[in-house]
Amino acid sequence: MKFGSDEIHIKNPKEFISKMVKIVEDNDRKAIVWSPGLEADKSVIRQTWGSNPNLNPDGIEEIDSQRSYINGGEPMSFINTLLFKPIGSESHNKVLGGIICLWPDVNLNDENDAFIQNPAYPALLTYAWSTWTADITSAPDSYLVNPPTNNAEAARYFKHYENFLIDHKDRYFSKEPFPYVAQSDKQWHVIGPFNGNDGDDILKIDASHYSYNGKDIKWQKASGNTLVIKARWLNNGYFPEIKPDQCAYAMTYIYSDEQKQVPSWINFETPLRANRVYSGLPDNGKWDANGGIIYLNDKELPGPQWQNPNWKPSKQKGWGSAEDQEIPWSKEELYWTRQPFLLTLNKGWNKIVVKIPYTNDFQNCTFTFIPLDMEGLKFSVDQSK
Repeated sequence: MKFGSDEIHIKNPKEFISKMVKIVEDNDRKAIVWSPGLEADKSVIRQTWGSNPNLNPDGIEEIDSQRSYINGGEPMSFINTLLFKPIGSESHNKVLGGIICLWPDVNLNDENDAFIQNPAYPALLTYAWSTWTADITSAPDSYLVNPPTNNAEAARYFKHYENFLIDHKDRYFSKEPFPYVAQSDKQWHVIGPFNGNDGDDILKIDASHYSYNGKDIKWQKASGNTLVIKARWLNNGYFPEIKPDQCAYAMTYIYSDEQKQVPSWINFETPLRANRVYSGLPDNGKWDANGGIIYLNDKELPGPQWQNPNWKPSKQKGWGSAEDQEIPWSKEELYWTRQPFLLTLNKGWNKIVVKIPYTNDFQNCTFTFIPLDMEGLKFSVDQSK
């Protein structure tokens, strides 16, 4: 029997836990409580959800729910998180298994919105694959937020799994919300971090590396539909050391077999649906409330006309207010529910450069760029390939 213990607002919570555990165990059942949560005897199983598994005492049994909250997952990068995180890998206790969770803490207009606003189906398939195959026994932390690059053996495994995922999407989920698009073929270079706008000048120089503040700084390989610069709450990403008022940059080339307009998902900060703490919507014609800019063939790419330009939740840091939690997500707030942007590409190679500002420690610092129809298109960081 499972009962909560992490949001207790009653008198004598320890007495409550002890009494409930005794009732469960007197009936030949095992009790399960959340961890972090209230203290409980070692006989009680912990369902671990927090970022610090060392909070649990030694010698207990655990169920692993770490990094497994679908409502905290960015649709693209969450897939490699689930794929490359072995169940129980962050525990030193006996792990009984894992549970993936979906908690739409923000109010919903309709119960189906829980599946529309979260990558539920691709996440469930990926969790089932990683759980039953147990192919991955260990992986670098970097794979938990960004997919492996093409020079890694893990990239071939990721592509193999991705083919399976897309096949299931096409065959079994064509009429269901399934916000995942193949990304193993998307190659980028990223560089940073730079103070303020310092990187604007450096990027005018055509070189593979630069001298900045007495250090050698160079482009590094990146891949995927979403580039995680620094994941909210996690000290991870391409530049986990980035500080507020610094910027990172990304660059790639897209080859098109003809001039065309391609429906695309383009986005900067992705809100986590656990609460309404994020930077909000930008002004009309802009892409990012934090000042991010996209350059297409050396010209700034104008953003869309928003239905609610400059809308912001009441808080950009901490936990969302009760009032904000009651405001359902609008379609334009989440890139996979808004109307795709029509991206005009020239015939031949098209240069994409992105400036990605980091403004505060609660920002989920990401950039997403997804042409939804890749026919006749190819990504490369090298125009000769």
